[in-house]
Amino acid sequence: MNMLSVLIFFFLLTPALSGRETRLEFGKDDGFRGMALIRGLDIAVGFDGTADLVLRDRQQASERNSDVYLSFDEDPVRDAALKFTVRNENNAMLISPGHKMRGRGAGAFQYGSRLLLTPAGGRTLFSRGIVNEDFIIEFWMYPATLNEGEVIFRWENTAAEGAGVPVYQELSCVISGRALLWTFTNYFRDVQSKTLTLRGSAPLVPRAWRHHALRFDAATGMVEYLVDGSPEAIVYATRSGREDGTVSYPVIAGETRTPLVIGEGFTGFLDEFSISRDPPADMDLAAYPAEGGTVETSLIDMGYGGCVLLRIEAACRAPADSAVFFYYRIGADTEQLWKEEWQPFIPGEVFPSQTGRYLLVKAELFPDGRRETSPRLMDFTVVYEKNLPPPPPSFISAAAGDGKVELRWSPVVNPEVRGYFIYYGSRPGVYDGKDSSLGPSPLRVEKQNSVTLEGLVNGKLYYFAVTAYDDYGDYLSGQFSNEVSARPSRLYQHE
Repeated sequence: MNMLSVLIFFFLLTPALSGRETRLEFGKDDGFRGMALIRGLDIAVGFDGTADLVLRDRQQASERNSDVYLSFDEDPVRDAALKFTVRNENNAMLISPGHKMRGRGAGAFQYGSRLLLTPAGGRTLFSRGIVNEDFIIEFWMYPATLNEGEVIFRWENTAAEGAGVPVYQELSCVISGRALLWTFTNYFRDVQSKTLTLRGSAPLVPRAWRHHALRFDAATGMVEYLVDGSPEAIVYATRSGREDGTVSYPVIAGETRTPLVIGEGFTGFLDEFSISRDPPADMDLAAYPAEGGTVETSLIDMGYGGCVLLRIEAACRAPADSAVFFYYRIGADTEQLWKEEWQPFIPGEVFPSQTGRYLLVKAELFPDGRRETSPRLMDFTVVYEKNLPPPPPSFISAAAGDGKVELRWSPVVNPEVRGYFIYYGSRPGVYDGKDSSLGPSPLRVEKQNSVTLEGLVNGKLYYFAVTAYDDYGDYLSGQFSNEVSARPSRLYQHE
């Protein structure tokens, strides 16, 4: 079946027994509520305003050894690493859900807006001491103006070293000459020039998202600037400025509460800003994970055994070479259902004689080969022919005796009837009785039209109802007869 770049709707002709055809819709108006599993997927607003399922894009893993992680997914902005408090100065920076790169939103900056991040506890790259670990600073950026001196981030520190001499330190990233300029001033000990700078080799492109990263390799002293995963500039924090084994580690002089400044004078959008001391081995910037996502329904009870699954319709889009695959399980009971293998199906095609009472449906969504395009699942509909239980007896009577009640009922004229269930209890409609010597409610009897419940308590009022069952039925499935009542008494012992 070809699902490439087209909207797929599956509609078949209504079966001849359309009066018994039942449709259960998922998604669309209910927003896929009540699903047993939604993994790797998010709810997105569809083209007609309804809720669609799409792949969840890959965000920074906040459980990594992060010093700072700003996802810009919520307002007010917070540091998910919990090591900095964030102040949105003058509330000028906004969350933009409509223009973002990852997650649910991005930070919208304009002239006059900035974020101030103040240490709240925990060791970071800006804590006093030696940083002899790898680290990475990364973010997505969408510049609008590329004005000279726009600050992406800046950290400054003036503190006294061992001899009491104040030392100015700076770590910053600014727009300079339509490129990003990274500056490390007195940040690396024993660096010959005391200042390391890296500048992007290619000019920035306005109004386009790009991923920027700077990472430090503590084993070699290499400081590398990458754009969209490709190296733009490399320097070495060593005495010679080359890879010579004399690595100069970052050293923070004194304790500082100087805030980390984000977006000062910048106009544009930032997303997924993070500083981490656990750089990934492979910088995978694809929007979606290769394993895709899965949605699975909760247990669908079609109401009675022997229901015929006719088809499952679906509406989805799979642009490029993305894909959506569908599976189902059907069983007569829940124990059987969980033993069944997932069966693949093509939406809209008629199922070959699939019967049961319980059903599960699963869909798997996969991105395109570049992992930049997500399929979209709008809804799916289970269409089945409902099998009804046999009708209950049309007449039932109860005659009280001494410690007993005799029930009589009219036979159900149906060749599929295999017997009856007798329900009893001491409250109307609540059949939880346990007094009869025949056993607790409900009592199962063969094809007969009367039964005497003995061992009942004299003076106690009992309520009764009867259901019929067939090969598919159980005691929870039948339709109840009219309710009758009777009160056993010793008054009847001489009759």
